[in-house]
Amino acid sequence: MKVVQTLAELFYEIPLYESVALPEDLRLKLIVLGGDDATFEGYCPECETVRPFKIKQHCDFSRDPLTRVTWQDIVSRVTQQTCILAAHCTFDESHSIRMVLDCGTLELMKIGQYPSLADIGNSEIKRFRGVLSRLDMSELHKAIGLGAHGVGVGSFTYLRRIFERIIQSRFDEFHQSEGWDPEAFRVAWMDEKIAMIRSHIPEVLYENRKIYAVLSKGIHELSEEECLAAFPWLKKSIIFILDDDLRKRDELRQRDEIRKALGDFL
Repeated sequence: MKVVQTLAELFYEIPLYESVALPEDLRLKLIVLGGDDATFEGYCPECETVRPFKIKQHCDFSRDPLTRVTWQDIVSRVTQQTCILAAHCTFDESHSIRMVLDCGTLELMKIGQYPSLADIGNSEIKRFRGVLSRLDMSELHKAIGLGAHGVGVGSFTYLRRIFERIIQSRFDEFHQSEGWDPEAFRVAWMDEKIAMIRSHIPEVLYENRKIYAVLSKGIHELSEEECLAAFPWLKKSIIFILDDDLRKRDELRQRDEIRKALGDFL
């Protein structure tokens, strides 16, 4: 059973109806209201950027949903409970992410969330429309939707296709100027391809290239659980590359504006 290590992981990575285990320290973060330890950073779909979030309420369905739970309430309910956990953006408290959890002593299952993982994920990738092809954008939406419903093989397959096309596009763009061998690239494993194009991708991908060897395995070699486990880091890798592309594009735009302004001045 997967052990959730952070609040951000619980809010942004765990799909509905998947039982997960919680370490004791995270359990305390979920049941004790307020305090600095009940905060985390994550993507706010309404701010459309990463913001700090703070846990604001925790309740069961036998109470008014807006009633704060006291410490005595927590002490009296040591075992199972159904609860609502709400995280509010600290930049605007009207922006929130809410989960309905079926909780055990050290286990829980997410049985509801709003906005959904798919809604949050699709909001997060809107900014990449200018750097992704229509096909990649469509398949990224599909991957996020499948991942949000716990479909491991399907979501992983779409992400793998996108990642492979991004790596291939880097090779196609620079192989002549760099003198790379197309046949050597074609037969190489993914970690070897990443090493080959190192100078044209974010360094963190090269530093962790061994983990990407899993992308060279056939889908039939991977279990549903392995694909679900790979989904978060593969999605983050794709987003990291795309953010890097956006930064480079913005830098080029600013350079062009400076050249134009200097030309007009001179």
